[in-house]
Amino acid sequence: MAAVQIVVLDTRLQADSAEAALRQLAGRMTALGLVREGYADAVLAREQVAPTGLPTRGVGVAVPHAGPEWVLQPAIGFARLVEPVWFREMGSGDQQVPVELVFMLAVKDADSQVDVLSRLVELVQDPDHLARLRQAADEAAILGLLSSLVAADT
Repeated sequence: MAAVQIVVLDTRLQADSAEAALRQLAGRMTALGLVREGYADAVLAREQVAPTGLPTRGVGVAVPHAGPEWVLQPAIGFARLVEPVWFREMGSGDQQVPVELVFMLAVKDADSQVDVLSRLVELVQDPDHLARLRQAADEAAILGLLSSLVAADT
């Protein structure tokens, strides 16, 4: 499996909608050379047909992504919002989730995506871990809390 890096895109993201948050984060991933131009539009198009908001306990999470053709370097972009924005809930149609933590995936192959998603699901099912991410003082603390997402292959 290709190595996936964690990139803290913003610890105090300000956005007034899910679309605004996704455009800002995708723009940063593009500027870092992780994804191709057009990634933001691809993420938003996918979000329309397959929403990514997760109704986790205590802190809402979203896991937006686009197809592997948009990925230049495998990464997970993380952002923490100052105020929650509403994302449509994964698998529920029109239910809304107030999201504070965003994990923007840029994964090149299906095996890596399944592995990263399974690790991410474990992480977001732990309300204490999510609370620590929400309260983390700085980027180094966040990276430490997210290290399990890029654990060595077993």
